[in-house]
Amino acid sequence: MGGFQAIEWAAKFPNTIDFLISLVSSYKVAGHNYALSKLMNHIIENDPNYNNGKYLQPLTSATKLANESTYVFGLSREFYRDKLTNDEIDLAMEELAEEGMEDDANDILYMNNAGLNYDIEDKLGNIIAKTLIVAINQDQYFPPELDAIPMSNMIKNSKLLLYDSLMGHIGTREINKVEKEIGEFLKAFK
Repeated sequence: MGGFQAIEWAAKFPNTIDFLISLVSSYKVAGHNYALSKLMNHIIENDPNYNNGKYLQPLTSATKLANESTYVFGLSREFYRDKLTNDEIDLAMEELAEEGMEDDANDILYMNNAGLNYDIEDKLGNIIAKTLIVAINQDQYFPPELDAIPMSNMIKNSKLLLYDSLMGHIGTREINKVEKEIGEFLKAFK
């Protein structure tokens, strides 16, 4: 969601920043990202102890399941298929689900609800900062053809930088693959 905030700031307050780097992000929540947020909310709101958000104890079962539902989009389809055994997938899903037990149910809902109506497509033309849009070809959350490429066409002074990572959305951990290009972009601001 940090990318959403950076893009929105650049669109709403165009004279306040010199440059913008968007890393695996988008200008709107739509399609499967919208559906995933709704699914997570549905899981939480249908927990028998939810009580319209006034629960007395943590909804660990619901937050665990909601968090687990996000696992299928984190890595590329190729990574799931070719790099992990089914046992490794089971283990990773369990670990992610366990992390979800630490989350607060209302916090998940607030974050999801904040993003459900996020759509600044009509404001992208306001961005005047030099912009670098970095995307990963195998990103299932923000596929470049649906997010980065159209966004780069709507923002003046933008440059599109795509790279490959079988790690999909989590491929930001391999940002060193485009370190040179990012460094070149940043040189203008030193």
